[in-house]
Amino acid sequence: MQVVHGRACAAAVAAALAFSAGVGAAAAPGGASASSSSATRSCQGAIARPDDPSKLRFAVRSARHTTCASAVKVLRAVGGWADTTKPDLGAAEHGTTYGYRCKISSTGDYAWKATCTKGTHVIRGTAAR
Repeated sequence: MQVVHGRACAAAVAAALAFSAGVGAAAAPGGASASSSSATRSCQGAIARPDDPSKLRFAVRSARHTTCASAVKVLRAVGGWADTTKPDLGAAEHGTTYGYRCKISSTGDYAWKATCTKGTHVIRGTAAR
């Protein structure tokens, strides 16, 4: 049994309780999820804002085997080229963004989810108008 003190103890207990309750991906300290072996980071609250305010903004949800900062960079670029008149935002014609191939699907009226992959690196985000 590992002995932890202070805030680390409270966070470890909260993560263990969330995991045992079936949540499994509860955020642990440092942005990594409770299942640290998968190297997935929760990037809740990170927004990829393109330089042009009229372009689509993505909320970064998670980054696997990469950082939240890299995820913001990729999804900011995706928001820059996204064409909201197309169901997949034009991802099929676009190719790669910083080496990531992005698949985008509609999740409702003017709402999309993006999954961008490069090898084992996976970035997930959502956008809405």
